[in-house]
Amino acid sequence: MTLWAYTAEHVRATPFLGIGGSSTRKIDQSPDNRRMQWRKKLKTEGFGWRAGAHAHNVFLQTWYELGAVGVILFVVTGSAVILSLGRLPRDTQRFALAQVAAFFAIIAFAWGMWQGWLMALTGLAGLYVVLAVNAYRASRPETVAASP
Repeated sequence: MTLWAYTAEHVRATPFLGIGGSSTRKIDQSPDNRRMQWRKKLKTEGFGWRAGAHAHNVFLQTWYELGAVGVILFVVTGSAVILSLGRLPRDTQRFALAQVAAFFAIIAFAWGMWQGWLMALTGLAGLYVVLAVNAYRASRPETVAASP
């Protein structure tokens, strides 16, 4: 919760463009920033006040690092993915929606959005949906339209 609170508090400093992609780690590792923030909160609350290397929440990290521009792109992309599920064969829609829901649940508590494993997970989630849809289509008998 400390990481999220710190990150949310600091979003206000650069709300439109953010602090820059993958900058949370660099800011956190800055000796001046780390020493100043830790001392400030250790005295009053007993814990270090910092974002760490990442926010452990991709939604919040997107806003912090990429600003409103990044959030808009994230929402547009996510919405496009969700809306495209309606074009899948009906019997595969539940699986695809479960994939999207599981992915969003993971990134809500994940490490950082620039982690290699998380990027791979993003690709794998999409790949699994494509494989499932193709397997479903291959298992269905072809329906041939009758000629008039």
